[in-house]
Amino acid sequence: DTDEFFLVVRGALTIQMDAGDVHLGPGQMYIVPKGVPHQPVSAEGAEIVLIEPSATVNTGDTPSELTAERSGPPGRQTSGSAGAPST
Repeated sequence: DTDEFFLVVRGALTIQMDAGDVHLGPGQMYIVPKGVPHQPVSAEGAEIVLIEPSATVNTGDTPSELTAERSGPPGRQTSGSAGAPST
């Protein structure tokens, strides 16, 4: 488990967490502490920089009950989710 760094380049991003949502706009960043379950979501789409070690396992890497179905081409999801829930 490691921290994850999110930086919004364009658009808006919400990071959903049990403790409350974090809303980010262009130029804003947030670090999700290691071990905190979270899900990045963007209703309109967002360009972001995500920094995490290559060994980080995401729920999107392995199909399971936590994996979101992609309804559009990679990078653009029509369901409003920027990605599958990540832990």
